[in-house]
Amino acid sequence: MLRLGLDSYSLHRTLDALEPYSAVRVFLKKVKELKLDGWQFDPRHLDGWNKDLVREIGAISRGEGLYLELGSGGFEHDHLIGRLEMAAQAGARSLRTFVAPERIAVGAERVREIAGFAVPHLTRLAAAACDLGVPVAVENHEDLTSEELQQMLEAIGSDCVGACLDAANALSVGEDPAECARRLAPCTIACHLKDWSVRVQDGRLERTTRPFGSGDARLDEVFNLLRETRPELPITVEQPYIDPRDPGAPDNEDAAVRQAVEYVRGLESGQP
Repeated sequence: MLRLGLDSYSLHRTLDALEPYSAVRVFLKKVKELKLDGWQFDPRHLDGWNKDLVREIGAISRGEGLYLELGSGGFEHDHLIGRLEMAAQAGARSLRTFVAPERIAVGAERVREIAGFAVPHLTRLAAAACDLGVPVAVENHEDLTSEELQQMLEAIGSDCVGACLDAANALSVGEDPAECARRLAPCTIACHLKDWSVRVQDGRLERTTRPFGSGDARLDEVFNLLRETRPELPITVEQPYIDPRDPGAPDNEDAAVRQAVEYVRGLESGQP
């Protein structure tokens, strides 16, 4: 049975305007309204990983029967170990992170260098992740190609450090999303499902959210591949409303999320 959840970044226009505890309540209301099975928190909505807030999110998750995934960034062991312990206390099923800045901003050579720095840190962190029962999911965050992430994970060599697959992000590093998903699915611990188009404009990435099924992310193929390869994996929608030509409003954001959730449920039932 499909477990479907939502990443808080999908509602960042709404949530960023609220104080942290209010943002959690508004996010929870939306998750329940959409009858979802779980939620993932972008680090921007964890108030600097405030211990009391994370504890409260964990308590709500248990009380509402929601799967919980928590977001971070960075790869340094000493930076992540405390967050990993807090994630375990909150009952999170995974800790998502990423290792490098955007590839287009710093270049492929620098991204590969940073990935090399990350390996010993994440190898050390893997032991704690196994002990705590919270695997670390490293996202292809518009930095690493799927091959580079796969190689990094193979160098770490632990089932407790895997991928957070965001196949749409493959577009930002010149990859085909379906090929990215095919390579990373076997080691995927968490995922983001979104649809958008990406182009380079004046040396910068220009991203535009597309309704699910109408963008360049090959979303149907990616979804079906994940369901076939990792049927136990929760599918977490991350569909932020982004349009360079239209700053938009919370209504646009809400509509994008609703369409995405309905579309995924249609894919699961065979009626997109």
